[in-house]
Amino acid sequence: MEETAKVVIAEDGSASGAGFYIAKDKGYFEQYNIEVEFATFGNSDEMLPAVAAGEVDVAGGCLFRILL
Repeated sequence: MEETAKVVIAEDGSASGAGFYIAKDKGYFEQYNIEVEFATFGNSDEMLPAVAAGEVDVAGGCLFRILL
């Protein structure tokens, strides 16, 4: 039996993060023994520091505010 990996995904409720939820609902993560936890943020500006601090593994959303 393979070990399960836990992945924390940051999201801000924007449509660009929908793929993560669709993949979870379709069982794609489970197929590869990945346990997904969603961490909800108020906006994408708050996600990058969380990724840098290791609080989340992946961030979805719109990063235009961070990049500009």
